[in-house]
Amino acid sequence: MLLAFIIGKMEDVRIQNTKILEMLNNGKIEELKTLIREEIFKDELKRKPGARQRYAAMKKYFSYIKSVNPACTMPCIIDLKREKYTSFINGYSIALTKESSGEMKLFENPDKYLNVEKMVMFEGEEKEIDFNAIIADAKSKGYKLKKSEVEQGEDFKYAFHYDDAYFKIGLLDSTYSIINDGEKAIVWHPENNKRVSPITIKNSFGICVVLPFNYDKEKHNVTVIEVE
Repeated sequence: MLLAFIIGKMEDVRIQNTKILEMLNNGKIEELKTLIREEIFKDELKRKPGARQRYAAMKKYFSYIKSVNPACTMPCIIDLKREKYTSFINGYSIALTKESSGEMKLFENPDKYLNVEKMVMFEGEEKEIDFNAIIADAKSKGYKLKKSEVEQGEDFKYAFHYDDAYFKIGLLDSTYSIINDGEKAIVWHPENNKRVSPITIKNSFGICVVLPFNYDKEKHNVTVIEVE
């Protein structure tokens, strides 16, 4: 099983075959796994997201969580603080982008759309966080973006802990990818009721809001990434 893990990871990283063989022959399995994780982490950080990746994230966003509310199944053009954004909402997160959503079908009646302004809160201490590093760290530990890591339920395996609240890596990934500019972002988290309050993220392309989940150490068998 360990050998299968190593062979699988070898396809994703650039470690010299001779070094891998030497470590295998010397029984340094755990050291090799650590090395591979570090290589995956560094490789992920090198991948600068572009317009193509952000547009792909837009098209996939609504596929992770099913909703009967039409406003949670298609983007909508909105005004927020005198700026125009294309809004994506799935009930657990929001992504507001300054970029076009291309040929995606739009929610045609903004007057009946959700009140986004009430959901976006620039409250609490302002910090700068590298969300790409968080996602890269998760990927180095085996995380992959898929429906079970995003949707409501208990099948997710990866989370991050920030400012006394816990958030799904998958929900962050699927949402932040819509505005990801490859740089650090500014984040706000309200001072009151931190465990249930969402974080608000802003960068050069837009704004994201991500809701936390109620973490129970005994109930949730997940990998948690600590974020200062």
